[in-house]
Amino acid sequence: MPEHRPGPSGPAAWSLPDEDRAWLRLGLVSPEISVVIPTIGRDYLREAVDSVLSQTFGGFELIVVCDGADTAQVRASLPSDARVKIVGQPRRGVSVARNAGAALSRADIVAFLDDDDLLAPRCLEMQFAALKEQPDAGMVHGQFRDIDARGEVGTEVWGSPVTYEDMLQGRFGILTSTVAVRKQAFRTVGGYDPSRSTGQDIAFYLNMSAVYPLGFIAEEMGYYRRHGGNRSGDPWCQACDVVPVLWQHRRRARAMGDRARAEMAARGMASVRRHSAEIAARLTKEALGAGDVRRAARVAGISLLLSPPTFVKRAAAPIARATMSR
Repeated sequence: MPEHRPGPSGPAAWSLPDEDRAWLRLGLVSPEISVVIPTIGRDYLREAVDSVLSQTFGGFELIVVCDGADTAQVRASLPSDARVKIVGQPRRGVSVARNAGAALSRADIVAFLDDDDLLAPRCLEMQFAALKEQPDAGMVHGQFRDIDARGEVGTEVWGSPVTYEDMLQGRFGILTSTVAVRKQAFRTVGGYDPSRSTGQDIAFYLNMSAVYPLGFIAEEMGYYRRHGGNRSGDPWCQACDVVPVLWQHRRRARAMGDRARAEMAARGMASVRRHSAEIAARLTKEALGAGDVRRAARVAGISLLLSPPTFVKRAAAPIARATMSR
């Protein structure tokens, strides 16, 4: 006998898809949170998916968007679960993949997870509760820890509450893999900017916080994977990701006659340059200590380009000592 579900004009006899059976077992007609994982087929994907499937909150769907990855291979590598949907697209970048996943989502709340990160077991439960408790918030995020390639979790807790003004001044503290948004708010700000090859996350946070309050959850929500492919460890990439986004918001503030916010953005750009230059100076010292002159020259040049005063203060003396000792 086929299963029945009431339709708009009375009971209709039809066979329910497996994912609908999953929601009905939980007393739901549809998922309450949609989790979107864009992937290029990295080795960490199975761990990311497992961290979603093991959530204490069961009313979710998981949409894995293969951004140029082989869909068949990805499907074969993942556990069979009615709540998991796998879709493919040509390699078009993480912004397009996230937007595609959000467009396919059936829930009013969309959470994002990178394919090399992990969710803490109660992440979805806490995101759902926070958005219910903060009806004005367009987005919530929370605390996180680092995790290395071997799965060792760091001791330091990252993440902090931020406003639009905080981010204009270069203070961020948001990990995308702890973020959940209201779908309507996501649509209002235009989602992730597909024209950006870098800095998509920062641009999205700024656009969202310019329109909606951001909720913060002071609990461990996820784990940021540190490995050789991270852009965050490269000071030049870090500056290139953030400074153009801040420059755009500074230009917007100036066009609107908002001098205070324009000055905040200018200070933010200078702060990001100094911070990235300090990282480059530290890497210069490390490279000199290891005898890697070529790398030392590269990162020293980055420090000099980003902030000459910082280069002089942090890197010039170690370079001079290394040169004199040769």
